[in-house]
Amino acid sequence: MKSRNLIFTATEPDDGNTTISRKDSWLDEIWFDALEEDPEEEDVSRAEEEKKEEHVNEQETPEAKESVFDVTDDELKTLREDLQLNYPKEECDYMSDAYLLSVASKPYSKNMSIRRPLEYTMEKVHKVMKWRENFGAHKLIELAELAHNHKTPNASMNLEDFKAAQALATSLNTNSWYWHGLTKEGHPILWVRTSRKPWYPNVEAELNSLIFMVDTGIRCMPEGVTSFVVIAHSDHPPPPNPKFAYGMLQGLVNGFPDRLEYLISAPTSSIVEFCMNLLLPLMPGRLARKFKFLANDAVVQQTLAEELWRGEADIPNFFGGTVDHDVYYPKKGNKDNGKGCLTFDFYGMKKRLEEQSKLFEQEQQQYNSTIVAT
Repeated sequence: MKSRNLIFTATEPDDGNTTISRKDSWLDEIWFDALEEDPEEEDVSRAEEEKKEEHVNEQETPEAKESVFDVTDDELKTLREDLQLNYPKEECDYMSDAYLLSVASKPYSKNMSIRRPLEYTMEKVHKVMKWRENFGAHKLIELAELAHNHKTPNASMNLEDFKAAQALATSLNTNSWYWHGLTKEGHPILWVRTSRKPWYPNVEAELNSLIFMVDTGIRCMPEGVTSFVVIAHSDHPPPPNPKFAYGMLQGLVNGFPDRLEYLISAPTSSIVEFCMNLLLPLMPGRLARKFKFLANDAVVQQTLAEELWRGEADIPNFFGGTVDHDVYYPKKGNKDNGKGCLTFDFYGMKKRLEEQSKLFEQEQQQYNSTIVAT
């Protein structure tokens, strides 16, 4: 991970596949400096070791990598009681039974033919809770509410809190990521519009914004659903920011394990390929396999038609469909009715996602009833 002077650039041949070439670049220095300065680098180093272990075991038992194992009611009870003994109720409720079962049922990275030991799952869950506490994830909703209600600080406010709220609002107000719709499996979709991202971002505010958005989507999932999907329209992205990219990786590995169902990025660009070719080697194998890069417009539309809840009817116009996301999330101007500096339609977005999740649950119940009746 410390080797230097290698940069990856992407080219796209006629068949739509991506080839990679290497050349020396000063930009490598920026990326490696970002890694060296981060105090939690060893966490991603452990992820890299886990990736190596997974790769070895996949070679030995390739059929085991997609296995899902049974978890007993007593084991689930043990996990729940352990959480309740160590964390506040609100944070415990964040970990649904469905999510705990999902984490516990996965193959063990050191031996993909067996289930994760319960002790390993408990350690993984504790790591998530510790990361959330250290990051201050539970406080982000308070910052959003502060930004929703106030444009300027008053005498009763903590000035640092207001500055953080204002920075969070500035990030959200770009409408560069938002939840809209579900997949056929009920996974909420976080849409990312990279062309709306700033070239010189406030990295702390961008990470706060991302974690806040992911938390919101998780809390609004249909019952029984434990993971989300990211679909990025990667047209004209800003230059890669090492600090943000590394912080995002930290969040996925330490804060949201087993939460990402998959990520689709299109169209493929050299900037996106450059970023991912630096980040993917640092990811656990199970996470790295969830990234899909689509270069061909026809493939993008076919993929979205297969994945989105209502098929072609849900494809947005920036991917050649008919749905206009800008009705809710325009490039300029927003519809939030708050009195403060947050103009992003957060509460409207949350309400729409909750309504979609309830509708999905109802349709699933009707479908299951039909199956039972026949």
